[in-house]
Amino acid sequence: MVSKAAKRLVIGALLGAATVTAAVTAAWVLRQRPEDPVMPESSELSSSAHGGGEEEISLPPSGEKVVTVLLCGVDDAAQLTDVILYGRLDLEAGTGDFLQIPRDTYVGEEYPTGKINSVYSRGDSALEPVERLQKVLREQYGLACEHHLVLGLEAFREVVDAAGGVPMDVPARIEFLPGKVLEPGPQTLSGEQAEWFVRYRAGYAMGDIGRIQAQQLFLDAALRRAKDLGRRKLFSIASQYYSRVDTDLPLLQGLSLANEAFLIDPDDVRMHLLPGNGVMHGGLAVYEADAPALEELLAEYFFPEGPLLVPQVPKPYIPPPSVPSSQASEPSEALEEETGSDAGEPAPEDPWEGEERWVWEDP
Repeated sequence: MVSKAAKRLVIGALLGAATVTAAVTAAWVLRQRPEDPVMPESSELSSSAHGGGEEEISLPPSGEKVVTVLLCGVDDAAQLTDVILYGRLDLEAGTGDFLQIPRDTYVGEEYPTGKINSVYSRGDSALEPVERLQKVLREQYGLACEHHLVLGLEAFREVVDAAGGVPMDVPARIEFLPGKVLEPGPQTLSGEQAEWFVRYRAGYAMGDIGRIQAQQLFLDAALRRAKDLGRRKLFSIASQYYSRVDTDLPLLQGLSLANEAFLIDPDDVRMHLLPGNGVMHGGLAVYEADAPALEELLAEYFFPEGPLLVPQVPKPYIPPPSVPSSQASEPSEALEEETGSDAGEPAPEDPWEGEERWVWEDP
């Protein structure tokens, strides 16, 4: 279970840390564009200690009431989304909800594997990769995505190393690849080792769901590390890597949103796994969404726009059993018993044939 401190950092980072590590959190709010103002100096951000040593940063109000964001961790080489998280933050009500979407989730036959992780690199060439994924979530789940964060694996490794690694208790032995092994027990994961941990799935009985559970463990450990570093240290690290993160949020807007999000009580933040089941399709293991359960979940926490069009895995065609021609031509004994006559005899004449029928209707 994610700790209160971890939840608070997730909120304060405006969902960004939930992708892989809280050290990356500041990167998406500090990504600078030509129209953005210069990064404020430390002296320009007023802070005071409160609540167990946490820092309070004063910034102009964002003016936002509800914020939705799509977060993706991308395999740079294959251009596949290994991590997909949709978040809805209600700043006015003081609540936050996250939807974890397994990378194997079935989204339709128009994609080579049918899995959502291939949407990023496939589809409408007129759209940017992240826009393709946003389109699928909007059309199938009715989820609007105002903002996005996309982080590549190389940047992930570098940021973890810049943070001094992530201390955590590895629950079981992991052999990501030959020679790339994590032994169980307390240790500090380097950037490369952290990648092994969050991407490993071969040894999990539930495959992609097991990997999602492992990512939750890493997230908790990474957020604890972020708490130890402090928000200013995170901003300092992030300022070195902002160009490596793809996001649409301008600098000051992101900072203001993050600052306001810290005010939400961690007990009012909920994590949801997209409901479904693993099935085989075309020789591949895919995750089929439970449409009724998903519709109920989205209606309660995410307020989708429009009807849901959740695709289901096509069921294999099973032809009806064939009946030998010799058996089909033989008279049916059951028919003889029902009619009380031999199948070869003509049916008795209907004395009312051609006459208008009168049917009794009970008033």
